[in-house]
Amino acid sequence: TIERLYRELEAPLFNIALRWTWVPALAQELVQDAFMKLWSRRLLVRKDTASAYLYKTVLNLGRKHARRRTNWWRVQRRMPDQEPEPGPEAFSAEAEIRQAIDTLPDDQREVLLLCEFSGLSQREIGALLGIPAGTVGSRRHHALEKLKREMKGATG
Repeated sequence: TIERLYRELEAPLFNIALRWTWVPALAQELVQDAFMKLWSRRLLVRKDTASAYLYKTVLNLGRKHARRRTNWWRVQRRMPDQEPEPGPEAFSAEAEIRQAIDTLPDDQREVLLLCEFSGLSQREIGALLGIPAGTVGSRRHHALEKLKREMKGATG
């Protein structure tokens, strides 16, 4: 049932959404939106693929939000006599980590977040994203290496 899925997947989905939005209330909203989409498509989504549907939906919603946020910052920077307001990351002790994660390409970011927060195996993540399990491992490795480089660069 959807209630069982919510109890089981709400926390990992929230953690993934949070790493796309960096705003807890917005991350919760993305998770709720994913479950609403599942509910509206409940006659079309098979029970055995419902979890994958939810993960994919949260990833898509997170990616969409990140694109909108990037576009908003671009518009703000082009407006004369107006400095963009700092986002929540500017006030956080974790700003460097957030910025480093934000620099990852979407495909690496998706794999890293799923590997770290979903509890899914590489094979399951590969099936979810439509890529081989080896590619999941490779993307995760490259994402972690990029994060290490970004963090070294940020600290000096």
